[in-house]
Amino acid sequence: MIKIKTFYTMLKNINIQIFITLILLIATIVFFQWSNVDIFVQNRFYDFATTKVPCPHDIVHYGGSYPDVKVLDAYPKDFLHKSNVRCWPAGHASGGFALMSLYFLFKTPKNKKRALIVAIVIGWIMGLYKMLLGDHYLSHTIVTMLLSWLLILIVVKIVYRKDKSLEKVA
Repeated sequence: MIKIKTFYTMLKNINIQIFITLILLIATIVFFQWSNVDIFVQNRFYDFATTKVPCPHDIVHYGGSYPDVKVLDAYPKDFLHKSNVRCWPAGHASGGFALMSLYFLFKTPKNKKRALIVAIVIGWIMGLYKMLLGDHYLSHTIVTMLLSWLLILIVVKIVYRKDKSLEKVA
C-alpha cells in the first residue's frame, strides 16, 4: 500500500500530474460516451473554430432543434445545421478554472491550497450558473476543469523546462 506521504511526494512531480490529469480527462469522456447518463452531448470536431456541440437548450428533448448525440457520434445524415453552435467546452467555467494557475504563484503549501480551492470554487460557480441556464451539461464543466488543469500544467512545464526548480514549484 502506498503511504500518504509517498503519494503526496509522487504528486509533486509535474510529469505525473500531467499524466494523471490526462488519464482523468480520457476516463471522463469515455464514461459519458458509453454510459446511459444523459448529461453529455458531443460530436466529432468538424473544424477548429467551432465544435458544433449543441447546448442543452438546443436539443430536441428540451425544446430545441438539434438531435441528441454522444461523444464522437456524428449528426444524422439528414440533419441540416441551421447555425454554428459552440457549447463545448464550457467557456465561462474555463475562465474561473484558469485561476487554478494561481496555485503556482504562491510558495507555501497553505497558500497554494487556498488559491486552488478558491479557483475551483469560482470555476464551479460559473459552471453551475451556466448549467442552470441550460447552456451546459455537468460533463461540460468537468471536462473543462480537467482541460484547464492540463493546460496549466503544460504551460508550467514549458515555462520551467530549463529550470531545475520545477519540483519546488509543484
